[in-house]
Amino acid sequence: MLPSDRYIAEILCLTEAQYRHFQIEARKRAAEGPQPAVIGGTTAVTLAIVNLVIGLGSVAVSLLLKPSTPKAPGEQGQQTQRQEEGNTVLRNSRFAPRYGFDSQQDIATLGSIIPIVYARKETLSGADYGGIRINMPMIWNQIVSLGGGQMIRGVFLLSEGTISSVDPNNFAIGSSTLHGYIFDSNAATEAASRVTLYLSKEGGRIAGADRVAGRSNANDDGSSDSSDVFQVYWNGAERTDFCSSNRPSAQTAFGVYAPIGNDLMYKVNPVISPGVRSQTGPGGGDEVTVDCPVDAPKMNKRDKYRAEFSTFSGVNQINSTTGTSPGTPTSVGVGDTVSYRLHNGSDWGTVFSTYGSSDDDAEAKDVASAVSALQKTWDDRLVEGELYKIGTALCVCTGRTSEEFVSEAELNGSGGQAVVAGFTVVEPGVIKNFSASRLENVGGDLGPREKATTGGHLLRYARGSVSTSRACQAVEIGLKSNLGIRISNLCNFRDTKTYEYADTQWCQTFQNNPPEDIVNNFYQSGVISAPVQRYSFFKIKYRTVGSSSWTTLSNAYGVRSETQQAVFNYIRFEFSSIKIREFMFEPLSGFEVRQGYYGSALYVLDPKRSRATISDGGINVVFNGENIGLNTNNFGIIFGNAVSALSSDYVYDEDTNGSDPTVTRNYNGLPPVDNNTYIDDYGKLAETFVYSEISSTADSGPEHSIVYVNEIVPNNTAPQYDNLALAGINIRASAEFQQFSQFSAYVTGGRECTRLLGGSGATHLFPDILYDLMTNDRFGAGSFVKDYMIDTTEFTAAAQWCQDRKYFYDGAVSEPVNVRQWSADIAATHLLQFGESNGKYFLRPAISFTAVPIAALFTAGNIAADSFKLQYFDPEDRDPIQVSARYREERTTTDPTSPGLFPVVREVLVREASASATDPIEQIDMSSYCTSREHAIDAAKFIVRMRRIPQHVINFSTTHEGVMSNIAPGDYIKVAMDETEYDQFNNGAVTPEGALVSTKALADGSYDVVAWDGTEGTPPANTTLTVSNSGTTATPAGVVFTVKISGTQMRVYQIEGITSGDDGLFTIEAMHMPVNNRGVLEVADGFDTSGNWNIT
Repeated sequence: MLPSDRYIAEILCLTEAQYRHFQIEARKRAAEGPQPAVIGGTTAVTLAIVNLVIGLGSVAVSLLLKPSTPKAPGEQGQQTQRQEEGNTVLRNSRFAPRYGFDSQQDIATLGSIIPIVYARKETLSGADYGGIRINMPMIWNQIVSLGGGQMIRGVFLLSEGTISSVDPNNFAIGSSTLHGYIFDSNAATEAASRVTLYLSKEGGRIAGADRVAGRSNANDDGSSDSSDVFQVYWNGAERTDFCSSNRPSAQTAFGVYAPIGNDLMYKVNPVISPGVRSQTGPGGGDEVTVDCPVDAPKMNKRDKYRAEFSTFSGVNQINSTTGTSPGTPTSVGVGDTVSYRLHNGSDWGTVFSTYGSSDDDAEAKDVASAVSALQKTWDDRLVEGELYKIGTALCVCTGRTSEEFVSEAELNGSGGQAVVAGFTVVEPGVIKNFSASRLENVGGDLGPREKATTGGHLLRYARGSVSTSRACQAVEIGLKSNLGIRISNLCNFRDTKTYEYADTQWCQTFQNNPPEDIVNNFYQSGVISAPVQRYSFFKIKYRTVGSSSWTTLSNAYGVRSETQQAVFNYIRFEFSSIKIREFMFEPLSGFEVRQGYYGSALYVLDPKRSRATISDGGINVVFNGENIGLNTNNFGIIFGNAVSALSSDYVYDEDTNGSDPTVTRNYNGLPPVDNNTYIDDYGKLAETFVYSEISSTADSGPEHSIVYVNEIVPNNTAPQYDNLALAGINIRASAEFQQFSQFSAYVTGGRECTRLLGGSGATHLFPDILYDLMTNDRFGAGSFVKDYMIDTTEFTAAAQWCQDRKYFYDGAVSEPVNVRQWSADIAATHLLQFGESNGKYFLRPAISFTAVPIAALFTAGNIAADSFKLQYFDPEDRDPIQVSARYREERTTTDPTSPGLFPVVREVLVREASASATDPIEQIDMSSYCTSREHAIDAAKFIVRMRRIPQHVINFSTTHEGVMSNIAPGDYIKVAMDETEYDQFNNGAVTPEGALVSTKALADGSYDVVAWDGTEGTPPANTTLTVSNSGTTATPAGVVFTVKISGTQMRVYQIEGITSGDDGLFTIEAMHMPVNNRGVLEVADGFDTSGNWNIT
């Protein structure tokens, strides 16, 4: 409050709030015209601007809301020794990683909006304008397995066609461009690029001729045919049918893994070397000869190599029946119980002592420790609630010993903690049941124990399940498998020599000869370190969703690999009907396959083989691969094969006293582990092995996963995609691209349409765009708006305005809009006004930088009586503001000094120079279509001034004659009116005693005032103040007042609407638009003068 106001309020004991109430009420009564009144409602143009500020501000918030050498011959009387090493095979292959797609863009749904892209990239006065990156919805796609990787084939919707141009070097996936897939050499790119890009500007099916970048169509592995690139192969031919791919999110991994031994044998990795010593002894007379006595420690170690050690673990009871030795295969049904035990015994005290003294014994403590480590691993794999394949039965672990397993080997041969796990059968099968005495037997001399493919061990079990998302006739399922076996420093059985050879070459051949005539050959077997191929098979069954019965395919299907890197395969199921179906992949163990529990035949998926189609389970099953027979040639590990002599016993003549005769001994060979090999006759099927030097990928987790499902639905006719601009891509997965997220294109020339300034083609002038939207009868308002309903002269002038001031629209209409409201909002940011006059839509500049023409004058003489209404804007809405405008800076250069091929959203803050940095900030987001900083600044300027300068709107009626001057919405008029001003410097009060106190001296006489006696609930009223006694007293007493000052004002208004009423009168709505003394709108005055603005 001013000091004078505060003094006046104190006279009548009014509070500050009461006095302010009086001031506000007095202002309401200050404006008087022919019939002053305060009414509700705002105008169309005002709404457009206000909605623009509020609406775009809301958009901004939501947008703010991705791996020993031979010795030299000695002197006479000395032996010469040399060393012979067996063949050592080192295949330390480092297989390159293989990549697939971990995720992909979703297919578009029916009912999705087709974007209409308007853009034009051009350079004006050395500055770049326009262009837009468009995220494209995917309308067709297929993932293809290529063995060593995957390819995505996709068709994407770019825009309502026809479009003018797209930058072929600026396609992107997510936030990464495909520039890395394009080589510097065009020839190299066409021959070997990992991507091929296609563009069809006018719709129709994409052909080879539509290739715009990357590998040539002739070299494109993803192209179905040069005349029609994106077809899908099924039912024996390439077809123009619909295909979409999705990546299942649950139950995708399957396989048997984490093996747990069931009387699994443990073997020590053998070394084939001499078991005798070569030493000199007395011969006949004075001669010295060579003797060959047994090397006791080595001979004992040979016995250790021959031993088949127990792993002290296995199934020892089924229901109430205990097991036997060598084990009883037992059929189990659902609900039967199985007990598995990890015994805490070990071979800690086992010694091999056939030869020599106790100092020559071969201990088995190392075996005990190794087996203990295995058992600790198995203990960790026994998890309550998990599924296990035991033999051929499927079981669930229902409980286990809570303590951790401890072998006596960890406690120097005594004590420990056994673990017992219980299982319940959930799917029937056969399980081998062993006696506790067998499992706990020490010494490794009980006879043959189980190999991986003979015993039916325990394996963690995961099966894959997937269903289609739509009814389809063909389903193509992509599999990713990580398979392989690794051998590390295992005896090279295949190439090794026999024990007999090692002994005779070291000594016996030269026994009793003089040393100088002897060359001792010390032989030691080599080792093998190499990757080995592994096979893994599974059964497949399917059913229609909603059905309770499954159809199981009669054959088993599998995958093979040695690399342990991802290998990609597909298997397609072709049906005779279109339905939603569910598929189940159930893994088979190596034991089940070896024992024949797999069905009719074995088929292995192999991308290097030709396509195979077989009939199975009433459907066609298609894959790249072959049938494979169950035999050791196919599934044996060649490095485990050996000549029979290695396992044969042999006779050795040992000289014990340095002269004839000799002692003849029978020595044992090294017996095979399985029938024919030293590893496992079907080792390529095995999940685990008897040697710790061999490991399998099944140790770590499920080896297979379902990575995609291609759903194929037949089309009655080939879709032509009329009037749609399409992009196509065939791209291989790589280290750079494993996530196929949003695919985008950079449009340099959008939809081609009529250009109001001449010709046709791509445009980014808003009047051209609005004209296209209003007149197109397919996607626009053309069914309702005809050409004659548009004032093309005004639209053309507006187009020139936008071209001259470089106001451009480079954006996409990507959601349904109310054309009228959308047009008004966008027009305002181009400083245009959109409206309708005389049955025609117009678009014209909202401001002029010259004096505005006055179309008519209205006074009390041509304004209908009692029709004039005036509404002031709320004072708070007219306070100075700052406007933050967001726009899109296009950055399409690969220049390192200006990097980035994606737009950057910039923000500029605009206020008038006379305003304060503390003024409130309002936002306007033009980043979806504005690419110019200057354009964004001008839009912000316009809003700043339109908020501050216009004070009110008026509404009045007039007769037909009153509008004879051919006025129309958008025209400027003048209105002359009598008004009363409220002046806080002409206020006063009359005390209850009648004394007059006023801010200005009042002479005696009568005055029209607005007075209030301070009574709450009673508004101030118009009354007459009578001053007397030379301005010292007045009536009425006990009031505050303000003197009303009347006058006539001539103001400029812009017509916002003219409507006719039933009474024959026309109602005009107009907004106050002040002008300066040159007749120029104050909104436009100094608009382009930099000194008038503060821009940050």
